[in-house]
Amino acid sequence: MLHLTQELEPPANPAQFKQRQRLEAEWASLSRKLDGLYDAIAEGLRTPGLKEKLQALEARKAELERTLSAPAPSPIPGDLPPVFHPTATGAGC
Repeated sequence: MLHLTQELEPPANPAQFKQRQRLEAEWASLSRKLDGLYDAIAEGLRTPGLKEKLQALEARKAELERTLSAPAPSPIPGDLPPVFHPTATGAGC
């Protein structure tokens, strides 16, 4: 029996959670970089290299958004008895 003072087990697949965190951090970094490029363009800075960089960053950001739009992996292992799943009757009681 699980006691309230016992530590819960780590997520079913910690590597998936770390990968998702890494992708989310990369997405946030790309968003900041793009904002800076948009500001530079708004202030009149236009170079061929800037356009190429902007297109590459926007393409990577779109790729990350597609990847991150998938549901996050469940932190609950799928092989738990039904009584331990949050969808079980009386969960959260």
